[in-house]
Amino acid sequence: MMRRLLLLLTMLLPTALLHAADVNIQVNGPAIARTDEYFNVQFVLDASPDDFSEPDFGGLDLVAGPVTSVSRSMSWINGKASNTVTYIITYSLVGSKEGVYTIGPMEVEVDGKKYKSKPYPVEVVKERTNKQQADAGSSRRFASDDVLLRMTVSKTNVYKGEPIVATVYLYGCDKVASVGNATPPAFNGFWKEELKVKQTLDRVTFNGKVYDRIPLVSYLLFPQKSGRLEIERMDMSTIVLVERRIQGGGSLLDEFMGIGGSIMDKIEHNVSTSPIAINVKEFPQPVPAGFTGTVGNFSISASVGALELSANSSTTMTVRISGKGNLPTIAEPKPVVPGTFDLYPAKTKDDFSISQNGISGSRTYTYPIIPRAEGQYTIEPITLVYFNPSTGRYETVKSDPIDIKVLKDESGSSSNVVVTSGVTKEDLAIIGKDIHFIRLGEPRLDKKGSFFVWSFSYVLTLLGILIAGFCVLFYMRERIKTMRDTVKVRNKRANKVALKRLRRSKSYMDAGKEALFYEEMMRALYGYVSDKLNIPVSDLSKDNIEERMSAGGIESADITAMLKLLSDCEMARYGKGASLQMTSVYQASLDLIDRFENKL
Repeated sequence: MMRRLLLLLTMLLPTALLHAADVNIQVNGPAIARTDEYFNVQFVLDASPDDFSEPDFGGLDLVAGPVTSVSRSMSWINGKASNTVTYIITYSLVGSKEGVYTIGPMEVEVDGKKYKSKPYPVEVVKERTNKQQADAGSSRRFASDDVLLRMTVSKTNVYKGEPIVATVYLYGCDKVASVGNATPPAFNGFWKEELKVKQTLDRVTFNGKVYDRIPLVSYLLFPQKSGRLEIERMDMSTIVLVERRIQGGGSLLDEFMGIGGSIMDKIEHNVSTSPIAINVKEFPQPVPAGFTGTVGNFSISASVGALELSANSSTTMTVRISGKGNLPTIAEPKPVVPGTFDLYPAKTKDDFSISQNGISGSRTYTYPIIPRAEGQYTIEPITLVYFNPSTGRYETVKSDPIDIKVLKDESGSSSNVVVTSGVTKEDLAIIGKDIHFIRLGEPRLDKKGSFFVWSFSYVLTLLGILIAGFCVLFYMRERIKTMRDTVKVRNKRANKVALKRLRRSKSYMDAGKEALFYEEMMRALYGYVSDKLNIPVSDLSKDNIEERMSAGGIESADITAMLKLLSDCEMARYGKGASLQMTSVYQASLDLIDRFENKL
């Protein structure tokens, strides 16, 4: 009995503790809605309320609700129980007129305490309508601006080396079935780094229309020269689903009521971003001495592994530049060491993160150093001059000076080659090359009066060189003759190149990287038919592939299989919800290429 009571208390305790804490109320819903469009607003609580009051909808019409749902989960971590409750209250609303409506706070009561949510604004807009496009008597509504591709930048007026974030959005993504053939900009004049994008859907208005948009890709750009730079346009093809009303295609009740049915048409629609001009300002004059193009906000520090060491022994000097800015393109600092020190090339280690806010972190340079003479020495501070775009001024930071005491070399070694720990073979240098190592072993002496020229060995060697030269000349002539026939060369290499790409795609398949697998499969298949059928990349289309294969005597079943395989890979790579077995796609590709090799 006691064990059951303890178990019951253990299960109820997390719930009691959860209720004892403050209750959070989160409001979820669209920020923008069309007139006469139904939308949902949800109040999400982290506790089950004893009671709640309906909020003031601020002029919006209530269509349905409240609809409540609750979910509970319990977990044990390191012997501790945690209970999570999610309680959702949903209302369906509609706005018949334009304006900004504010949904008032909802009041809930939990364990005798009352809590309120925050007001939630919703903008209702009247969307600009498009003219109906006629299509052979059918009623299909689609305009070129129903689906758009737009690029936005964080800044258009920056200094050289100041970061810019460029993000590409797909507008009207709710109408898009698949995307493909994306051609990203070249970003001439910029150093770029692709950012990770959280693909979350949001609703916006643009040119009088309401769109559901999603970010596709984002880039962090650093302009490398001043003046007017242009971010080139990005092209992409999409497959759009368009509803088309048909007469007589519905149910008997629809026909009786005079209501036609509808089907979804797939339309290929090409979209492009507009070029964006960026004004890149030159650094202010005068430019201070020591400035090498570092832009951002930084600090610098320097240290050595040992402040006291013997002559001819090694240590390391570490220089770390920390901050936020153009860390990947920053110039290496040049430490100035005493003349009796040997300074070797640095090894670089990066520890920075790249995000929408720029690049922040540190870059560390490690220099092996070897003092050669005893004494008291000082390594002077290292100066870093950078330009801070937020203040528009040059700033200078310095490391602290480093005092090093070098003791007498107790080993008594007089060798000019010093082998030390922490320094690799490639880092060592030979001091004083005027004295060379004495060769040991038995000397090889030639008989006095012997002469190699015109001897039997000389004639034999000369004859061998002439024969080898003629062989090389004959081989090169034949190879040049073969290489001139580019069609033949591409045809021969098609299978080898395709198999190499298929091996790479198999490694992606084994690693479970589905997107990279289908991308590499498309490269392998398209590259194979391009090389094998001598189709230029610019003319590479499924119609051309089908025509060339038919002319080459390929059976129609194999042609259909190849075209279907290309379409399946494209849909799996770019489509929404596409599901294929990577193993079957990989095996089908090997079988098709093997059959084509026997026929082409």
